[in-house]
Amino acid sequence: MVRFLQFTIVMLMTITLNAQTLLSEDFESSTEIPATWTTVNEVTTGDPADVFAIESSGYAYYFGVGNTLFYTAAGMSGNYAIANSDAAGAGDATFSLISPPFDASALTGETILLTVNHFFAWGYGGAASISVSSDGGTNWTSVQDYSASNSVGAKVFDITTAVNNSATAHVKFTYSANYAYFYAVDNIVVQVQPDAPGAVINPVPADGATDVQIELTDAGSKKIDFTFDPATTGGPATSYNWKAGLYAAVDSLSLSVTGFNPQSPGITYGNTYEGGWQENTTYYWIVEAVGLGGTTTSPIFSFTTGGDPLSSDELLPFAKIKLYPNPASEYVNVELPFKVDRILVLDINGKQVKEISNPSVGVNLIQIEELSSGNYFVKLESGNKTRILRFVK
Repeated sequence: MVRFLQFTIVMLMTITLNAQTLLSEDFESSTEIPATWTTVNEVTTGDPADVFAIESSGYAYYFGVGNTLFYTAAGMSGNYAIANSDAAGAGDATFSLISPPFDASALTGETILLTVNHFFAWGYGGAASISVSSDGGTNWTSVQDYSASNSVGAKVFDITTAVNNSATAHVKFTYSANYAYFYAVDNIVVQVQPDAPGAVINPVPADGATDVQIELTDAGSKKIDFTFDPATTGGPATSYNWKAGLYAAVDSLSLSVTGFNPQSPGITYGNTYEGGWQENTTYYWIVEAVGLGGTTTSPIFSFTTGGDPLSSDELLPFAKIKLYPNPASEYVNVELPFKVDRILVLDINGKQVKEISNPSVGVNLIQIEELSSGNYFVKLESGNKTRILRFVK
């Protein structure tokens, strides 16, 4: 059985809105907090002038020089609003950012969602919260509190009960600190929950495809490309999960990619003949379309791979051919159970760097001490049959 690996790919996608939107703010209109929003420092001993402000560097203070974690980890883009306690200095302060009012009075029976990309940097007593008011900002209902660990990325909250069909509802982001770290927010949206996305369509490889090519990457790994089109029905998908395996049952699809990016479709799996994608093998795969309205699983697709990814010729049998040591430094041994015409050593670009004509049955020692470090291939040729093995120096 093929040994499966677990891949995790973080993919932060902009949420496409196809449902009724009550509030939307990405802070791109100005280098100042929008006039429709309210910034408040419910100050005790801190400076009352310290409030949320606009920044656009992407740099997360105290998380490593030159990082852009606001963009790469939190999923923000361009401008974002930030309360920076360290810049504010000592003194207790409570920074609040309050939205303009939005009207949910006609939405009886609908689910109302708040989505936001945020970055809460925990430490030195700092705490953040997200709350909603249904009475014009007099009273507030907490939606989420943060105080004991970092929280980074895209967040989704059901605020239906907190909104309570209000005609003057507000959302508030609050950070309480005394010379601590920061809290930043971006891409704030309040909307009616959309439908679940439909199942993806037009899979590639096509369902039932045969002779699907296993490609060889420059690093010597094996790769198969998978693509598909988003559904034309249902709500938008915000991310996709990809799963594959040897059996036509969803719970057996143990090779998986969470947050699969259809714009970068190659699935690299294995770099030896014993492991990873196998030639002349049938695989099964699915795609889960994840959206604010739920997750929809595609039908189970299948495909069968073609022959050796490194040769279009008839193959030499692989059983009992051995190459060792691997990695190697001074030499490699190629142990043959049968006669072949010649052994070639190729670099990563396919250029021949060594040749042994008329090698013997048994162990053939190949000196590689003069070769540069990197990936190499040993190509065995016998008539029109070939087999290629990979080693690392």
